[in-house]
Amino acid sequence: MLVNELFTRRYTVTVTQEMHKMLDEERKRRFLDSIPETIRMILSEYLSITRRATNKTSQADKDNEYFQ
Repeated sequence: MLVNELFTRRYTVTVTQEMHKMLDEERKRRFLDSIPETIRMILSEYLSITRRATNKTSQADKDNEYFQ
């Protein structure tokens, strides 16, 4: 699979010096090559956790409706 097929969207993000410093520290901690890669990893982890929490909540809502 080509890289262009994987990453079809590009975004430009402006961060403060403090945020840049924190991202650089996180990049080093994770042994990543770049800040954009660090941002992708953080977003991916955050969104997968959020998606799991949303799925659990929606399943609980369905269970609640079923057992009423």
